[in-house]
Amino acid sequence: MKLKLLDYVFACFVVLVSLTPLLPLKGWQGYGPLGEFYYTGDLIQLRYNDPSFGNDKPHVFVVDAGRPISLIEFSDHNSYVNGCNIYTNFTVKTRLEDGKLRVLYKSAETSFIKVVEPGEDYVKVTYAFNQTMKLNLTLWRWYFSSVGPFSMPMTRSLDACRALNFSVTEGGKIYVAQVSWEPMPEKITISGVLGEGLNKIALDFTAKEVTVEVKLLNPTGLSQLMVLDLRESKYLYPLIAFTGSSLYLWMRRIALKEKQK
Repeated sequence: MKLKLLDYVFACFVVLVSLTPLLPLKGWQGYGPLGEFYYTGDLIQLRYNDPSFGNDKPHVFVVDAGRPISLIEFSDHNSYVNGCNIYTNFTVKTRLEDGKLRVLYKSAETSFIKVVEPGEDYVKVTYAFNQTMKLNLTLWRWYFSSVGPFSMPMTRSLDACRALNFSVTEGGKIYVAQVSWEPMPEKITISGVLGEGLNKIALDFTAKEVTVEVKLLNPTGLSQLMVLDLRESKYLYPLIAFTGSSLYLWMRRIALKEKQK
């Protein structure tokens, strides 16, 4: 007894559905009632208001061998405007406009606009106020391998500078990036958790507009697609689907042969 057409249709359907993560969806995609937005590029991926976190606005990833590697987060939960927590004290309206994510934050006292602009190997985040304001901005990562020349999780205040290099390690590989800003911060503090690592870059500004850019410095060191790390990779589901479908057809064939005996 041969396999039925329905068996082959079922197996093909499973494989086809698993291929949807491989569709060439580049640029911005918006989902959900809470204003979740995702950006996919060749080297950079962004998650804005991801339900898994909620306060990462945005969360920047490096795409390597089909797998997103967490690089750095802009944390609304730990950032303040004139002493008011951005995450808890402001209402938010978000829209896509000309390839940029524009976010209006509004409270009873003030309002401001955040613009998230991704590029090939960078993301630029701008905070625009209608008057000079104090912005205490926190950038996170669990954990950085190094920030500037430091790797030990001690609290340090750094001298004023225009940019700061940092690195993260994942899967035995080191990813190096740079965070730069305009204007110059009044204060730069890095800190971490003893016994764990560095996890926080705090920047204090007094300005009408603040721009922070995160740029990947070693894109040429990323893996080629022929060498895949399947953990969290978009290639994992097709591999599982193909293997599972093949196993299903093989077991169905065996079961039918046994039935004929």
